[in-house]
Amino acid sequence: MNERNEMLMTDIQTGAAELVKLLDGIKAMTRGHAVSGLVDMALTRSVELENDCENLVDSLGCTV
Repeated sequence: MNERNEMLMTDIQTGAAELVKLLDGIKAMTRGHAVSGLVDMALTRSVELENDCENLVDSLGCTV
C-alpha cells in the first residue's frame, strides 16, 4: 500500500476513535434525557465503525 493510502487509513482510524470519545462524552452529559437512547445507539454504531476500521487496516497490512 502506498504512503498516501496509509495516511488516509490512519486518518479514518483516528477519526473513528475520536467519534467514539465524543459520543461517550455526550452520553455522560445526556444521561436521563430523552435523547440518551439515540446517543447510546450512535455510540454503539461508532464503536462498530472503529472496529471495522481496525479490521480493514489489519486486512490491508497497513502499519498504522
